[in-house]
Amino acid sequence: MKEKPNLSLWQIWNMSFGFLGIQYGFGLQQANMSPIYRYLGAEEADIPGLWLAGPLTGLILQPIIGALSDKSWSPRWGRRKPYIFFGAVAGSIAMILMPNSTSVFMAACLMWLLDAGLNSSMEPFRAFVGDLLNPQQRPVGFSVQSFMVGFGQTLANLMPFILPLLGISLALTQDQLDLSNGIPNSVRYPFYIGAAAILLTVLWTMYTTREYPPENEDYKRKPTYTEEQLRAIRRWRLALTVGGALLAALFTMRLSYQGQIKKQVDAMKLATLETLVRDLNVAGTPSDKLAQFIIQAKEDGVVTFKLKEVMASLEQDARIDPALLRLPQQALDAADAFRPQVAQRHLFLSHSVRTAVLLGLGVFVGLFLLLQLGVFKEILAPLSEMPQVMRQLWWVKFFTWYGLPLMWQYLSLSVAKYAFAAPGPEAAGFEDGKNWGNLCFAMFSIMCFVISIFIPAISKAIGSRRGTHALFLTIGAFGFFITLLSNSKFIYLTGMSMVGLAWGSIMSMPYLMLANAVSKERMGVYMGIFNGFICIPQFINMLTVPLYYRTLLGDDPRNALILAGICLLLAGASNFLVQEKASAVA
Repeated sequence: MKEKPNLSLWQIWNMSFGFLGIQYGFGLQQANMSPIYRYLGAEEADIPGLWLAGPLTGLILQPIIGALSDKSWSPRWGRRKPYIFFGAVAGSIAMILMPNSTSVFMAACLMWLLDAGLNSSMEPFRAFVGDLLNPQQRPVGFSVQSFMVGFGQTLANLMPFILPLLGISLALTQDQLDLSNGIPNSVRYPFYIGAAAILLTVLWTMYTTREYPPENEDYKRKPTYTEEQLRAIRRWRLALTVGGALLAALFTMRLSYQGQIKKQVDAMKLATLETLVRDLNVAGTPSDKLAQFIIQAKEDGVVTFKLKEVMASLEQDARIDPALLRLPQQALDAADAFRPQVAQRHLFLSHSVRTAVLLGLGVFVGLFLLLQLGVFKEILAPLSEMPQVMRQLWWVKFFTWYGLPLMWQYLSLSVAKYAFAAPGPEAAGFEDGKNWGNLCFAMFSIMCFVISIFIPAISKAIGSRRGTHALFLTIGAFGFFITLLSNSKFIYLTGMSMVGLAWGSIMSMPYLMLANAVSKERMGVYMGIFNGFICIPQFINMLTVPLYYRTLLGDDPRNALILAGICLLLAGASNFLVQEKASAVA
């Protein structure tokens, strides 16, 4: 096998530069999607399920992109670059449309497109390091990517503070107010900039980076499988089909059950508001704003969004007798606390189970047919032949990525609730809390790209990659724990700085441990499967957290952060299940 030449730092920088734009997009998503969902009327407990797009698209797309790109080559376009480009185009389109969402459903659909695009681009960038760098330079390659992760996400999170310095007003114009989606310009403009950043940085990498041609024609050959491999493929196909159908059924049952409760609650609220409109008309103090709100709520199918704002405006209307509002407000509060009676619960469950069974059967048939495609054989065969190191890293990835989504889902909401006394988007300090949450994520990203410069030297000094990763994960865990010490906004800034150190290690050390254990012929597919290790625990998180958010976590976003810290501690301990060769430590 021909030894790859050493590349200059500038060449490594260029081949990773597109990663900067991709991570800018991820940074915007991670810091802003929960507030966007809340602006559009989503409940806190439903937010994990709305983040489902990320892990599911990553789980499906990244191994497929890896397997296809392993078998691709164009003298003009290369192997990985076409997949990076088309993913960047899809992500940019979603970036432009996202802040103009008019409903939770629209935002969730655009998040699917955004994640599909960014995930399609991200896996080839990971494979670049294995393709273009020799083993001695791979630590530098992954460290440069960690730097791009931190720097890109820092820019994304600082945009609400940078734009006013450039003379760009973040005040909503009258035309934007008429859109009535409540999303401020501090979210809107960074997303537009993100669309341009993704395309421009990816185009720069494509222009400046030349991929090595294949050493032989093996990539063109149709793969052949032994009988043992075919049996393994059939086992994995059955397991994935049954597992996917079961998870889809469970998720559908939960969504259907919650949807029926929400429909009942909305009907109760609308009935109360319509009665209030009649009472105000009889009293000679009609409210056009309330009447218009009811019409809009019926059209959109969303009652909660801006309801508190409307009721507050009625309370401030000097013409209206406060006594007329007392009983309706009590009825609205009772609707929020609604829990179905036993008979209703059985009826709701019966309908949910029927819906879930039908969808589960559909997913089973669809997955079974989909997994017959040849590309999935090339993914399923390597699953049974995974390197030992990759198997051992599973628990590290599982605990890490079960916990981290809680940070993106609940950090800004926790900052708003405790540091700015704004538990919901109707509260005066909610946007300030969201912006401070962005600043916390910026500090998180700054610490990531700073520590990424020193991680190779720290790992060499410690003499163990698993020990290095365990150390940084433990530091990150305590970053979450210290948020219990105070309600100060600065405690969140300090805590996220510590988590940022862990993030720098998360973005490099596991990939470095894996890259030296994988053959170059299967670098793409194994990197895709390894990224699937990220997606599966996130998927489990989004299915399970809503089940215990109101009970075990006390309906409190800060408690979700503490759970994230516990998960990082468990991930740190799991590193010592990984058996690394002494010669691999460098």
